[in-house]
Amino acid sequence: LITNPPYGERMGDKAAADAVTRELGALYGKLDRWAFHIISSAEDFERQFGRRADSRRELRNGQLRCRYFEYFKK
Repeated sequence: LITNPPYGERMGDKAAADAVTRELGALYGKLDRWAFHIISSAEDFERQFGRRADSRRELRNGQLRCRYFEYFKK
């Protein structure tokens, strides 16, 4: 799964964006053999997602400082 969910900064609100992150984390826990690749500007993304990323990279989405998180099933 590759996604760039809402950040709650330009569109929507932070609470709704946080809920999407938690839902993605719950979904990841239910799927076997899936990899998730997610772009987010949330400073506490990994905490909300529910696990540390296997890999993370700094990047920008326009003027927003973001991170690219990768999760792999092992």
